Amino acid sequence: MKIMMNWLKEHILGVFIIVVLLILFSTGQMIVHQNDIENYETELDLLTSEKERLASEIRLLSAEKERLVDDVTSLIVEKKQETELLKSEIDVLQTKIDSAIIPFDFVMVHLKDKGFNTPESLLETLNEENDLIPYEGVLGGTMRWWPTESRIINTQWVLGYFEDGHILGHALLEYEIDDQQNVTWKLIKALLY
Repeated sequence: MKIMMNWLKEHILGVFIIVVLLILFSTGQMIVHQNDIENYETELDLLTSEKERLASEIRLLSAEKERLVDDVTSLIVEKKQETELLKSEIDVLQTKIDSAIIPFDFVMVHLKDKGFNTPESLLETLNEENDLIPYEGVLGGTMRWWPTESRIINTQWVLGYFEDGHILGHALLEYEIDDQQNVTWKLIKALLY
């Protein structure tokens, strides 16, 4: 023990300096760590604030999304109702068109008895009768019948539609079908618009 005490007496200043240096180093490390802790706390505060801002933004966006979903759903329902209404109107119009185009049953029976299964097959024979049109085409156009726009009225008459691409008209035509399915056309009256 005496050796140790002598040694301490001889080296006390050095030991004191080492202890002071260790205290200073430890204090420096504590200050650095304290600064790091403060920096981390500041960064944590910033991140917490950013998290709260983002959470608020997410709530706003979720509310906007819900509103948009409701708007789109309402539009889908509205458009579906409009579509159903339009389909209904189309059905009514199609029925009117069909009844306007398809001749009466007795006319269809007459046509079938004469060998024409559809009204169109009779009307197509008008394509060979363009010379019955009493008007000349204008601006280089050629008058011709349009069977798809013409209508069979009864077992004797047809309302024929003609045009040249510039002017148009209708004609009342008489028709006869012989036993060999030959159709004879006769112009009764024509009107140019």
